[in-house]
Amino acid sequence: FDDLFTPSTGELQEVSGLRTALLDALFDQMPIGMAVIDRDMTLLRVNDTWRGFLERYAPLSSPKVHIGTNLFDLFPDERERFAPILGEAFSGKILRREAIAMRRDGVISYWDVVVTPVPAEGEIQFLLVVVVDASDRVFANRLLEEKEAQYRGIFEVTTNAVIIHSATGRIIEANPAACAMHGYTYDEMIGMNSTALFTPAPFMDALASVLVGDAVDFESVNFRKDGARFDVEVRSTLLLYRGEPHMLSVVRDITERVQAYQMLEQRVEERTHELSTLLRSSNNIT
Repeated sequence: FDDLFTPSTGELQEVSGLRTALLDALFDQMPIGMAVIDRDMTLLRVNDTWRGFLERYAPLSSPKVHIGTNLFDLFPDERERFAPILGEAFSGKILRREAIAMRRDGVISYWDVVVTPVPAEGEIQFLLVVVVDASDRVFANRLLEEKEAQYRGIFEVTTNAVIIHSATGRIIEANPAACAMHGYTYDEMIGMNSTALFTPAPFMDALASVLVGDAVDFESVNFRKDGARFDVEVRSTLLLYRGEPHMLSVVRDITERVQAYQMLEQRVEERTHELSTLLRSSNNIT
């Protein structure tokens, strides 16, 4: 009975051949770069994706990537840095590194790398080097960091108070002008309920409108830490902050403007009273 299910030598060879053909196809067609090197750092096998990574940033003049090429002939500036790392892999460790900067012909590219020891005849004789081109990710992150730094610089130096409120009305970010305007330190202000600073009714109405996509302008009376009240003009808009909807408010202290307007109204009222008195006196004289 067992003989019925025991593969013959020919069948075993056929299965082995199919497995080899499948692995060869996977190695050659994988969208990630793959190479096999020996202890002399000689390339024993490399797929087209790995070649493509090299060509993308610095076209290969010499040497070309082919079987027998030494890895450090392709990266002559990296021997001192990476020879110890590859030596560690030959000791049996699987190594993973993200965004490794690789320099060749004066051009730097970034690779995510996994180095796997490959045992043969009881000892590690080869390394499988798998690489993914991380340059686009690194450059995009770098650009994002630069833009964030620029926005942070604007955020920090603007003379108007800038406050970011969560959807529940908590303050999650504030610039130095906002802290100074309201008399709080940064640590004190972060996490506060916004209605401790803003008159509740107009603030909550603005928050509700902003969260459905409207931009809102309103005037209110704000409160300092010492309880003093002052007049403000607020421009609030929707902001996606860390992937969640928030309200961004730019607050301007308009106390002087309101006081000037009140003084003007008072002067108009006084002048009107003077004119009325003069008119009545004139009528009486007449």
